[in-house]
Amino acid sequence: MRYLSAFLILALVGWAASCKKDPVDPPVEETKNLTLNFKAQFDGQALPMFTDVSAPNGENFQLQVFNFFLSYIEVQKENGDWVLVDSSAYVNFNSLVDLADAEAGVDLSYSLAETGNFTAIRFGLGVSPDLNAMDPADFSSAVALGDAGNYWTAWDSYIFTRTEGKIDSLPTAAGGDVNFLYHSGVDGMYQQKNFSKQFNLEQATSLNFTIDIKEVFYKVGQEIPIADNNVSHSGDPSTAEYAIVKTVITNMGQALELQ
Repeated sequence: MRYLSAFLILALVGWAASCKKDPVDPPVEETKNLTLNFKAQFDGQALPMFTDVSAPNGENFQLQVFNFFLSYIEVQKENGDWVLVDSSAYVNFNSLVDLADAEAGVDLSYSLAETGNFTAIRFGLGVSPDLNAMDPADFSSAVALGDAGNYWTAWDSYIFTRTEGKIDSLPTAAGGDVNFLYHSGVDGMYQQKNFSKQFNLEQATSLNFTIDIKEVFYKVGQEIPIADNNVSHSGDPSTAEYAIVKTVITNMGQALELQ
């Protein structure tokens, strides 16, 4: 009986050992070695959403919605080769209502296998024609291109940029408020941007972009006549609606600077 008990004990010990799981190492988080930071400003100062600022023409200006797509973000190596960072990204300022958040801006962070010295970065402002030929059903719902809210079925196009807000043309009196909404889209509005910049990805690097909203709406010679034409969803290329939004996205591209 003693031998049988000893045998059972040994069997149970062996069974318990066989059931013990091998230790599992915790997942290793990828190191992000490239961050693209975007800040919205007005006349060089951080611009929180829903904050009044004084425009050059004396009216009050307030931005409430501001977001845009980027396509085919690429960085250039010293030998001239271009390395794809991301085929599509979405920069959204809508939640940046506090000054501290506006000063921090929006980050897009990436882990690149390619390291070493780089000399430039380029991307498209908007959705590139090949991606714009697709629709949200072609993408995961986890990405901005998979969100039906970013797509116009009537135009067979994504919404490239959204700029919404209001002006007050009579800051010291009543009756001057005008809400505005400009949504750009369709292939003819896509803007290609190229920036020269020396940087190294052997260590974490941040490329800092600013976009001055004053230069989008009040650029000398290319001002947006908000009070006269305050709403546009792009429209046909022959229309005034198309022309005003084309000016908005063109000004955005010109106001986008790499520090």
